[in-house]
Amino acid sequence: MGCGTSKAEGDEPRAESSSSENVLEVAPSADPKDDDKPKQRKAAKAAPEIKGTKAQELLAKKKQEEKEEEERRRNAPRGVGTVVRNVKNANVATKKEKEPPSPAAAGPTNRPKMPDPVGQLPGQVPPTERPMTAPAPVFKEKDFEGFTTMKVLGKGSFGTTYECGLRSCKVVCVKIIELGDVVDPAELAGLRQEITLMQRFNHPNIVQYYGATEDKAAKTINIFMEFVTGGALNNYAKKFPKIPYDTVRDWARQMVLGIKYLHDNKVVHRDIKGANILVTNDGVLKLADFGCSKSIDQTVSKTRGCQTMVGTPYWMAPEVLKCEPYGTKSDIWSIGCTIVEVTIGKAPWPEMDNMWAAVYKIANSTGPPPTIPKDCPPKMTSFLDRCFQRDPKKRASADELLAHPWLQGM
Repeated sequence: MGCGTSKAEGDEPRAESSSSENVLEVAPSADPKDDDKPKQRKAAKAAPEIKGTKAQELLAKKKQEEKEEEERRRNAPRGVGTVVRNVKNANVATKKEKEPPSPAAAGPTNRPKMPDPVGQLPGQVPPTERPMTAPAPVFKEKDFEGFTTMKVLGKGSFGTTYECGLRSCKVVCVKIIELGDVVDPAELAGLRQEITLMQRFNHPNIVQYYGATEDKAAKTINIFMEFVTGGALNNYAKKFPKIPYDTVRDWARQMVLGIKYLHDNKVVHRDIKGANILVTNDGVLKLADFGCSKSIDQTVSKTRGCQTMVGTPYWMAPEVLKCEPYGTKSDIWSIGCTIVEVTIGKAPWPEMDNMWAAVYKIANSTGPPPTIPKDCPPKMTSFLDRCFQRDPKKRASADELLAHPWLQGM
């Protein structure tokens, strides 16, 4: 029993102890739940703030990475093609800044654009765009040895002009003059000296002289000159039935520029006509057969006799036909005749089919050629009137023609 009592007594405290332990265990299990609710609510409220802050950080980090990547791309070495392309663009831009504006960019112009020279009219290049006078090539007499004549370019009273190939493979023009049986050495030396003088002349609108050689066996003298590829001006006048007056005006200006250069150097051409004016493929006119023609005529006439009239009377001034003293003004008359020739496509006095009838008509008539077109611009008509003054003293000079309103309007 005692044991039982003692067991009972011992059990109670254990029960209390057990119950107290239970209370302690339950309290934490009950109270924390109640206590955790506000904590959970606080955590719920704080969670979005944490998530939002991370999103912003991620977004800022991403933007920073993109910025750094863009910076790396910008500073990274570029490809060769890109560099070359940029350099080319920079060079083109710099060139455009340095270059003056073209006539087309500067505004409309009264001058037509230069057409393709093949099968079309030459002489449409504006004066500012024409090539400047280049230094004349220098030839020595040995350079002309063993030359080869090719096709015939023209025939005159005392000689024939050929396209000529040199041993250096250069193409020039050679005029072979037949001297005859007896040649005065002094006169021949004078002729050679005059040709040497012609070599010094250099102008865009005259044919360049290169030199001369003598063939004693063949009794000829060979004069070497610049070869002009476009042919003679009269061929264009024959090929095209109606040449625009603007083109005729451009040609007239170039003729006058060339003849002014010769007159300034005390040279009279004496035989200006369409056949003696050559045209380059760039539309530049060049006067040919000038200067030494008078010396050639005098030398050859003494050895062969004056078998035919030297020159072409349709383009000759009245004072020349009358065998009166003449000078530079005779070339001005011939320029007027050449302008009429290229305008109508034939000789300025076509009604005179006989040369001697033409000589009489030109020498004794009182006015200009009757074939001047009626529809010529008034300024062109005035220009021709200045060329066709019968009195050489009243006829215009080359300087006066260049100052004429017809040529000033270009």
